[in-house]
Order: sequence, then C-alpha cells, then structure tokens
Amino acid sequence: GIYVDAFRAFKYQTNNPHNTFILTHYHSDHYNGLPRGRSYTGPALIHCTPITASLLKKMHGIDSKFIVEHEFGSTWIHSFPIRTCSVNTVKSPPSSVSTTATNNTLTNHEIAEVTFYDANHCPGAAIIYVHIPKKDKHHVHTGDMRYNTTKFRMYPLIRKAAEQRKIDILYLDTTYSKPRYDFIGQDEAIHLISSQVKAELQTNENVVSKKKKNFFTPLLQKDNVVESDSNEQHRTLVLLSCYSIGKERVLLRSAIESKQKIYVNNTKYKMLQSIALQENDEEYHNKSSKPVKQQQQQQQQNPKEVKHNDDPCNIIQ
Repeated sequence: GIYVDAFRAFKYQTNNPHNTFILTHYHSDHYNGLPRGRSYTGPALIHCTPITASLLKKMHGIDSKFIVEHEFGSTWIHSFPIRTCSVNTVKSPPSSVSTTATNNTLTNHEIAEVTFYDANHCPGAAIIYVHIPKKDKHHVHTGDMRYNTTKFRMYPLIRKAAEQRKIDILYLDTTYSKPRYDFIGQDEAIHLISSQVKAELQTNENVVSKKKKNFFTPLLQKDNVVESDSNEQHRTLVLLSCYSIGKERVLLRSAIESKQKIYVNNTKYKMLQSIALQENDEEYHNKSSKPVKQQQQQQQQNPKEVKHNDDPCNIIQ
C-alpha cells in the first residue's frame, strides 16, 4: 500500500518491501516516528521531492538507498500485489464427501500513478495526487499547504479530475480552515516583514556614519557633544523566528531590502545548504552580484570571516 506521512502509526509496515512511504515535507509532525540514521533499515522506500530527500539525508541521516526523489509534476508508478483466492477441489474416495481448500495467493499486480505538486508551504512540500487506472480512482492528499487559486489551477491532473468530479477521496489540511483565519497573501506578508526590517535597520547606517565622523573629531569638540546624542548611538538587531524550514523567503527578502547579512546557527546553516536556497530562488539570481557556487565555497571555507560585499544576501553562520 501507499502510506503518506504515516511513520508513527504504521511504522511496522516499513518492514514490507511492497509498501511505499511518502513524506510530503520535512516538518517534525510529519516525519514523526521515522527513525534516524542507520536505525531505519526499510526495506520500504521513502518517496519525496529532491529538497525533502536532501534534508532526510543530511539532517535525518537516512541512507540514500531508501530514498527515491521525484520532481514536481512528474508521474511515477507504485506497483502493489493483489491477493486472489483460488479454490481447489480435493477428490476423496467414493465413500467420502469431497472437500475444497481456499488459498490466498499473490498472483496479480495493480498500479497506482503518483504525481507530486508544489504545496506552496515550505521548501519541498508536496501535494500528492494518486490515480488508480484499473478502478479509475482519484485520490488527493494535500499534506500541509497554503492555498493559492492561481497556482493550484495550473496542476493539470488535479484540475482535470476536479472538473470532471472524479476525485473520490480528498485528504485535506484543515489547520486554518475556520473562517476566522483570514490571512493576507504570502507575497504581501513577506513584503510587510521585509519593509519593516529595512526601516528598523536604516538607522544603523546613520549611527555608523556618525561614529566614523566622531572618530576624527578633536577631543575638545567631543567634550561639547550634547548628551542627548548618546541615545542615538544604539544600533538595532533584528531577530527573525524561523523554526526548522519554511521562512527562507522572509530571510532572503529582508536581506535584499536592507542590504544586510543574515546570521544563522549551525543547524539552520546546514538546512539552508540542504535546500540550496540560492540556486532555487529566481529573486536571488536577479539580485546577486556574485556566482552562487563561488559564494558558497567562500562561506564553507571560513564562514565566520566572510566580508560584506555588494551581494545583499550573505547567509553565514
């Protein structure tokens, strides 16, 4: 069978090589129950997107032989055996009554066509579309998603099944389904945060300029500086809460808008490397003044001493 984000409830099913496990995205409430490192011995394979696969390998320590990557929009086949019943008639001596024996055998296979689509959630998050041709069944599992009408209407298989009213089962993310949750669009939210970060950090340039100017001011003039000016010497530090993965676009846009570096801890830095943020974001390529791979090599060699340059998106430790 196919198991979606079901490592905790159906962990024992990973012992069956005929089963397929799908991880929609790398958030703890979805990979919960999945053993780390060599503790996962399969033999059931884990299917996911390339970004999720990278995180499973580097952050979770799963052996790559148990991971199968699928790009958004590509369809792959899950084949599973079907139990069939065969009835055998046993002939007994004439004086006896004939008997029958029923055997369950795995003689046939059925296929399911599986397609991943971007869930508009965190990097690598997928919506799962499953089609069983023999029965003409259509299932959709949204995982965690952020609904976007324009974006989701571009998913041809789901759109076709929906228009023909053929979706038999819909597994829906209902975390924010109540009417009181009326959020603004993602792009608008990112713009609001990044513009506030830019405004908060704007005063830092004035503080630095003033400090440089005062450095060359004669001592006699420094003694005459108005005391209230000391309140203007404080610089602003912006802290953005970014649990696990999912806020990378906020970080990126804030860095571009404010032209400042981003400092992250070792775990976050490793995650950013895993999801290849710079290589997957067109916005970065439009703003960057240095080749991505060259910058990454420079940061990996000595990340704590990367100097600020014209590139507004230095992501360092």
